[in-house]
Amino acid sequence: MKKFLTLAALVALLAPNAFASRARLISLGQNPDGSSYIDDTRSVFLNPANINTLGDFANFEFGAQAGSSAAIPNSEGGFFHKWGSNHVGLQLGRQSDFNAVIADLGTFGGNTFVNPQNTIELQFGSGSALKWGLSLIYGMTESRAGANTQKSSTYEIHGGIKRDRMDVYAGVDLMSRADNDFGTGTDTLTLSPSFKLGGAYELTGEEKIFVDSRIMNYKASPRTGGAETTASMNDISVGFAHFINPDTSTKFFYSAAFAYTNNSRAGLKSTSIPLVVGLETTATDWLKLRGSVTQNVILDQKVTTITNTNNPNSTTVSGGVGINWKKVMIDGTLAGTSGGTTAPGGGVGTQGRIDGNNFLANASMTYMF
Repeated sequence: MKKFLTLAALVALLAPNAFASRARLISLGQNPDGSSYIDDTRSVFLNPANINTLGDFANFEFGAQAGSSAAIPNSEGGFFHKWGSNHVGLQLGRQSDFNAVIADLGTFGGNTFVNPQNTIELQFGSGSALKWGLSLIYGMTESRAGANTQKSSTYEIHGGIKRDRMDVYAGVDLMSRADNDFGTGTDTLTLSPSFKLGGAYELTGEEKIFVDSRIMNYKASPRTGGAETTASMNDISVGFAHFINPDTSTKFFYSAAFAYTNNSRAGLKSTSIPLVVGLETTATDWLKLRGSVTQNVILDQKVTTITNTNNPNSTTVSGGVGINWKKVMIDGTLAGTSGGTTAPGGGVGTQGRIDGNNFLANASMTYMF
């Protein structure tokens, strides 16, 4: 409750617009590293060509020092700047969807690995009618405990183009790997070859179609000289998004896609229709409110392992706030309690209520120069 009152005091001091941040996209049910159909500064990480349309800004994403991007948001930040007719950018600590695979695996093939950290991402873009952008990512970490040494590194290249109503992007993991050296031998996890490809086309000012796909292959080699363990995670989605009254102070949208996923490690093949319904409204000239509901409508699912943790209940509701003050925007997602139980006698427990002690679960700050 004390944190809630602190936020209220901050809100009272803030007054003017920018659109930005991981917290905003999470609140709207999107991928925090860029949406295929919602304008946001984070789109530069989906398609580097967007660096030519965003202007100068600095971003600061609060989170853990290390962790999986799928579970614990990691801290990151950087800046983007127009340099003559070109645009340049520097982002520190961002965990891409490629090296997030190593982070999420943790243990694979009976081996334990650490994920690449301390990433540096350099971006460059140029062009007028045809805009293009290029992104290079490098990250490395090493830890030692006695005779045991753990290392991991990531090398990635991403690129994209943007012209009129169309944009196309691609990415490739060049040589990401993790090693666990025990002094008597080394366990190795390699992530290659792995690719991503996607794009979008604006049909009208209110409608857009999009496609996004990933092919990720990885293998673990044990120090004992035994058989390698291989796995893959492949997915593709083709979708349509529609905005209602996109130029007003309240933006309502919905999207639907046809998605196919094949995760050999989890033993899951799934065909589904991901649905998203979202809303962003300007409550005052300094306060924006956001909300969304997402759900995967399963069309077909095949489980090929005895144990599978796929949860058929995929309905998720998210919310958030954006606070503007001159050139600064502070974004946050609203956190609800999730560990409560039903009250005695069948009454309502604490699940689903806003948690005043953890009011802003994800926090971001953006400064537009």
